[in-house]
Parts: sequence; structure tokens; C-alpha cells
Amino acid sequence: MTSRLPFALDAASHGWPVFPLRPGTKRPQAGFTSWESRATVDPERITRWWTCHPDDNVAIPTGPAGLVVVDLDVATAGERAPAEWPGARSGLDVYRALAKEHEHVPTWTVATGSGGRHLYYRAPSQGGPWRNTAGRIGWHIDTRAAGGYVVAEGSAVAGRLYVCIDAREPTELPAWLAERLAPLSPASARPPADARAPKTRGYAPAALAGEVERVLDAPVGKRNAALNQAAWNLARHIASGILDRGDVEAALQAAGEAAGGQTSAGVAATIRSAIDARLRSRP
Repeated sequence: MTSRLPFALDAASHGWPVFPLRPGTKRPQAGFTSWESRATVDPERITRWWTCHPDDNVAIPTGPAGLVVVDLDVATAGERAPAEWPGARSGLDVYRALAKEHEHVPTWTVATGSGGRHLYYRAPSQGGPWRNTAGRIGWHIDTRAAGGYVVAEGSAVAGRLYVCIDAREPTELPAWLAERLAPLSPASARPPADARAPKTRGYAPAALAGEVERVLDAPVGKRNAALNQAAWNLARHIASGILDRGDVEAALQAAGEAAGGQTSAGVAATIRSAIDARLRSRP
């Protein structure tokens, strides 16, 4: 297998620190749990590592690199897009639809091993802080910023290469994307008063609003538990068809990010895990 040293050095030449991932995976190498602090742009350190471990994949910690990477992911087999994105089969389809309304600003772009895209943008100096998000822009569109990392070009996961398809220098995150990624406040995540009242069609919308309140009002140290419990409670309404899973996940994601205490990716993982566990437990 060809050494990935040239790709690690090329990333560092852009000022992007790198650290090693286990061959063929997205997992950091053993001992690189503190990858944000251990990543480096030092060509000597990079050369020593990848000379000894040429098959290791290359990762870029997006926060230290000053990047916001928009991750356009693909749907799983049989997965259907939400009603608001008819015909979409991937985050790329959703992004293209959004770009027709706004603007696609060409930038450094990597085709991922799964068939998705990574759009590399410079983090704006104003606004932020820019952090990982899940679904904030649209269906199957996540972002990686502070607290996250991306697999760099030249790496391979499950035998499929990450390939740079546009090598222009990253441009600044477009304003329309920055607006969608601006940090949420508890006030913006909290539903309006009329949404918390029971509806004539049933109590499920009020239940969703109540669980959002549970997450926003949870004390420090108990926020993740509250998020987990809220997702578990609402999963029964998803199973019965009263609530749409996408709506539940979006509402709890916004509340979890506003409450703070963990990354956007962590919030999303907690929500998915609780819902999946409740759905599996039902007869």
C-alpha cells in the first residue's frame, strides 16, 4: 500500500494539523485520545510517524485547523428522506436544493469513501463559536468544527479512498451557512407558549414541547440524562406514528445544543441511541 505520508505533509502545508487514524478506519490510533492537542504541522514529526506507520489514515482536527467542514452524507439503504426534501437521496441532494436558493461558494472539496462530500470552509472570525452540528443545515448534512475532525484526502475507509475533487484554497464559510450554524440560545430552542398547549388532534405535540422543556431546564450534570429520558419517552409516539422521528430529533437536537454540556455530535448520538433502544424494546 502506498504511504500516506505525502497526504499528511500536504495537509500540514495548508496549516492544518494532522494526527494518525488506525489503518482502514476513522478511529484515532492508540494513545491519541487527546488528538486536538497532539495533532501537529511539524513536518519532522509527521515524517517520523508515517515512515514508521505508512498505512495509517490521516485526520485533520477541524477546530485547530480553523475550519468548518460541511459533511454531505449519504442515506442508508431503504432510508427515505423527510417530506420537506422529496426525492433526496443524500445530503448532497439537499445541499444542492439549498444552494439554488442561496449560493454555492466553491471551496476545497473531498469526495468521501461512502460517496458523500466534505466541503472545507475557513471558520469566520466573527460569530461562533463554531462547533460540530448534526442536521442543523438539512437532512444528512452535519458539520465538523471545534471538537471534531475529518478524514483527510488520501485516506481509505473500508477500502474506499477519500479523494480531493477541488483543490482550491478553502473560502470563508458563506453567510447563509454561518447563519444556520450560529450557536443556539436556550430562548431560541424553547417552543412558544402556544406550542406547549395540547392540540385538538391529541397530546403528542404538547408532549414534544414538554420534553424539550425537560432538556432545557435540566441542571448541570443531569442534562445528558434528561436528553436521554426525553428521547426515550418520545420514541413511543414515533412508534405509534403520532410524531415524525425527524421532527423529534430536530427539536431535541436544538434543545440539547442550547442546554450545553456536550458536543452537537454527542447530543445527536444520545438522541439516536435512546430512540433506537426504545423502538427495539417494543413488541
